Amino acid sequence: MLVVAALLLGALTIDVKLHQIEPDDHSTPEIPAGSRVLVTPVEADQLVPEILCLAPYGAEGESPTLRLVRVVGLPGERIHRDDRGVSIGGRPLAIPAHVGSQWPPEIPDDHVLLLTDEPFVPDPLWLHPDSRQLGAIPVEHLVYRVVARIPF
Repeated sequence: MLVVAALLLGALTIDVKLHQIEPDDHSTPEIPAGSRVLVTPVEADQLVPEILCLAPYGAEGESPTLRLVRVVGLPGERIHRDDRGVSIGGRPLAIPAHVGSQWPPEIPDDHVLLLTDEPFVPDPLWLHPDSRQLGAIPVEHLVYRVVARIPF
């Protein structure tokens, strides 16, 4: 009986970590800088639009830090662009139509589109690029997904 209970508990173990959102981690309206969040490793089948994840970013030659990003496009979703802006999978994005013009009409398998809530700065030296500059990003680039914000 104890062996069965131990096996069941082991099967239910979830890898959860506590992460502090630093001022330059791309805080969002719902997770401001200074917040603490619970995160768990990303699994591709758990990705949904608008989920918040942590992905490594860093200038060339620097060790990367984890930044807060929002998944806005999933593998296989179609991208539509017109004079009103851009939509992905029928969901409108709050970005001008010319941003992301290098994106393919469909997000490739095993890739996602990621945006920070930071306003876009069309500058090649922009320190915090996302899919507006980098295009589709491999799912494996995502390290953690945010599962909860700690309210204290």
